[in-house]
Amino acid sequence: AAALEVQQAEARGAAPDATQRQAVEDWDATLREMRPPADEVAKTVEAMRGGFTSAWVHVTEEIVELRTTFFYLVGFLEDIATMMMGVALFALGALQGRWSMRGYAVLMLVGYGIGVSVNAWEAWSIVRSRFDPIAIQSTWYVSYEFGRVPTMLGHVGLVMLLWKGGAWPAAMRRLAAVGRMAFTNYLAQSLLGALLFTGVGFGLYGQLERHELYYVVAAIWILQLAWSPWWLARHHYGPAEWLW
Repeated sequence: AAALEVQQAEARGAAPDATQRQAVEDWDATLREMRPPADEVAKTVEAMRGGFTSAWVHVTEEIVELRTTFFYLVGFLEDIATMMMGVALFALGALQGRWSMRGYAVLMLVGYGIGVSVNAWEAWSIVRSRFDPIAIQSTWYVSYEFGRVPTMLGHVGLVMLLWKGGAWPAAMRRLAAVGRMAFTNYLAQSLLGALLFTGVGFGLYGQLERHELYYVVAAIWILQLAWSPWWLARHHYGPAEWLW
């Protein structure tokens, strides 16, 4: 908003001061990050489709920022808040199946009713703006938590409703096995992603449409739902859990 005000003032002939110039420079940097020029995109694709070393070097700067600046400004408090919601749900008996079927149904309907509505509005606004950076930033800052937190509660209500109702017992056992191997499966997703998208494997980075990425997600889910119970039928822990 500050950058746009400066640009409008300049159009009227006003000279910006140092603070205002900095606001414009900061916003220009954000725009370059969100809409990089074609040559930068080409360099990124080339690096990610290269070998392990080129992909590692390319992502290291972003990883360092996420694990330092972003984590201490946003991630740490977000992680603590999320864990405390889990503690609260446990303390209330929601995660142990102590609620009634009606209670879980209400949690699911209210959670999805709010969360999916907000998420749908976000998606519609962003697509309608043709992925304009201003629209993305303003939408995300205003509604992000209002969309994802209720949706998460809706997921809890749905899963517990299915479990308490005895629906799909085989599927529930597979989900439980995935949960018992959460660390292994978490690492495996990263390894599979590296194999699929970087030059270590198939080098598909930048080649798939958004909707095609969902097929990759579904395939990895199916794979993990299959191998987790198979492994735990033969071992007490997942390999990463055993090593840990």
